Amino acid sequence: IPVIEDDDLVLFESGAILQHLLERHGEHGLLPALGTAERSRAWQWFHFGEASLARHISDIVRNRITKPESERIEAIVVEGRERFRECVAVIDRELADGRPYLLGDHFSVADIMVGYPLILGRAIKELPDEYAHAVAYARRLRARPACTRAIA
Repeated sequence: IPVIEDDDLVLFESGAILQHLLERHGEHGLLPALGTAERSRAWQWFHFGEASLARHISDIVRNRITKPESERIEAIVVEGRERFRECVAVIDRELADGRPYLLGDHFSVADIMVGYPLILGRAIKELPDEYAHAVAYARRLRARPACTRAIA
């Protein structure tokens, strides 16, 4: 999970799925214009969400929740929590200027990739309230109708 079937193509890995959907079915305002600095920033956050943020929350989930208790490694949870919070601090600083989304006033592909690990972090109580901007951002993302439908 996640996996998508689109005609004869079967893809796994959320970033690859999202890129495929954007290329095949249109960007629909989720990406800034080709060749702009904003587009590069969108890809930066896209990769940060998957390679950094999601990685650490996944370590926490596996070793706190999904693995059998006898296979859990507490040191991985501790390290994952520390690294996850370091990543959240980056997001928190980025959103300190009050903008609603990572790229400004509009929801983008960056918010999709960063949003899920933050929402998961809140759900399992790993996103502390001390990161007020990141917490508010996660709440905004979670309240979006498409997110509500996807999580239901």
